[in-house]
Amino acid sequence: MSQGGVIDQIREGMEVLSSDGQKLGKIKNIWYGAASGMSSAYSDEESCIEVRSGGLFSKETLYIPFREIVDVSGNNVKIKADAQTVHKNPAWHTKPSWIGQ
Repeated sequence: MSQGGVIDQIREGMEVLSSDGQKLGKIKNIWYGAASGMSSAYSDEESCIEVRSGGLFSKETLYIPFREIVDVSGNNVKIKADAQTVHKNPAWHTKPSWIGQ
């Protein structure tokens, strides 16, 4: 399946899983890049999914680039990285500057 085909299947509320099957959270927003603004012409370098996890007292937000997505099946989105890699990647814990406040 092409990257564009996978991206077109993604919806808010879907569960995101690491390559080792760990639940990372649910998609809160889908960001298509600073210049494009449209899913049909997204910039792969800037586009990402915003993933939220945690409960009332321990929340985590991740910004996972589209290029990391490998599969969409049912209500699940699977990424290339394992859970340990995700949690150690500081770039994925930082909101991209092009996303508005």
